[in-house]
Amino acid sequence: METKPSIVLVHGAWADGTSWQHVIPLLEQDGYTVTAVQNPLTSAADDVATTKRVIDAQPGPVVVVGHSYGGAAMTGAAAGNPNVKALVYLAAFAPEVGEPVGAYLEKYPTPLGTGLAPDSAGFIYIDRSKFNEIFAKDVNPAEQRVMARRGRTSRPGIWSPLKTTPSARTWSASTPSAWAPPPTKSRPATSLLCHIPMWLQI
Repeated sequence: METKPSIVLVHGAWADGTSWQHVIPLLEQDGYTVTAVQNPLTSAADDVATTKRVIDAQPGPVVVVGHSYGGAAMTGAAAGNPNVKALVYLAAFAPEVGEPVGAYLEKYPTPLGTGLAPDSAGFIYIDRSKFNEIFAKDVNPAEQRVMARRGRTSRPGIWSPLKTTPSARTWSASTPSAWAPPPTKSRPATSLLCHIPMWLQI
């Protein structure tokens, strides 16, 4: 019997591992071992290091799935790991070496930019009054309220360039994110794990 790969799920900015709460049961029903990364969102280097630790802890082959900014974090984290058999980008950033994610956001502005504000320590949060419209538009109202009130922040440093990228990547078709610029979703696509419902926005 062929051994199924472990699956590592990587959330985006202003989110956490619970973003995958509806996805994890579906994958486990199909017999996969699933782990959701909990990134600190303090810097690109910190998030790559955290994601790498989770990937390295998996026994045998691994498939890593990233959404939005999570695509950038897993891209750097998977570099040089022979156990990583595929990277799946779900409406995610897939930067090359030295390519900062922030450049996409500057060149292709989205509604997200209208709802961001810094706190007293320089962490960036999403204005609660605009949260539902620009971040979680397709999530049911009860979950929207919880997401808006958890107060998840990100540091500007997460948009820094990556130092390394893996040599092979797998592109997945998915519902576009509300704010990820079109060029981040325009690379050649091979569908993998596309049965995962895209209910989250980042």
